[in-house]
Amino acid sequence: MLDLFLFGALPYVAAFTLVAGSAVRYRMRAFSYSSLSTQFLESRWLAWASLPWHFGIIVILSGHVVVFLFPGIWAALVSLPAFLLGAEALGILCAFLCLAGLVVLLVRRFVDAKVQAVTSYVDVLVLLILLFQVSTGLAVALNYHWGAVWAPGLLGPYFHSIMTFRPDISFLKELPPLIKLHVALAWVLLMLFPFSRLVHVLSLPLRYFTRRPQKVVWT
Repeated sequence: MLDLFLFGALPYVAAFTLVAGSAVRYRMRAFSYSSLSTQFLESRWLAWASLPWHFGIIVILSGHVVVFLFPGIWAALVSLPAFLLGAEALGILCAFLCLAGLVVLLVRRFVDAKVQAVTSYVDVLVLLILLFQVSTGLAVALNYHWGAVWAPGLLGPYFHSIMTFRPDISFLKELPPLIKLHVALAWVLLMLFPFSRLVHVLSLPLRYFTRRPQKVVWT
């Protein structure tokens, strides 16, 4: 019953909350669609946290997207030992970069008085869940080797069943609890997305590439 809720019902609850919550937030508070940067309040800690976190998570998420969107191409690539070893090593390295960045971001929100003053419970909750999510992903990579090979064959069909509104949790039934936890936390993060600073992902400043140059004069 718990598996049915976590992997059959929760994905749709998370998807509805993501879409509806994001739309309502944009409608009611469009200017909050940002990371609400605290760089002006504190920049030294942020400099050590932002780069490893963003680089690591972008690579990891890009890898996940490629695996599930192009399973045939990915299967052909991981059949090459050199590519498989490189992909696994890069994933583990990026996970450590993410963890390092998240730890600094979390500590920063508690040790700097100015940043702490603008920190909400949701900020801390999301950072803790992200920290735990990356940790479980790293634990999966270290304990269940060559996930780049077996994960698409198990998790790919499951995600496809979710996307086609025919949820089939049988693909996850026999998986270890650690992997199930990693998948469930992904749905939880999607559910929290509209209520956190993560919404800045939807406001990429692409217009900066086409706008006219601006001159900033400091007085």
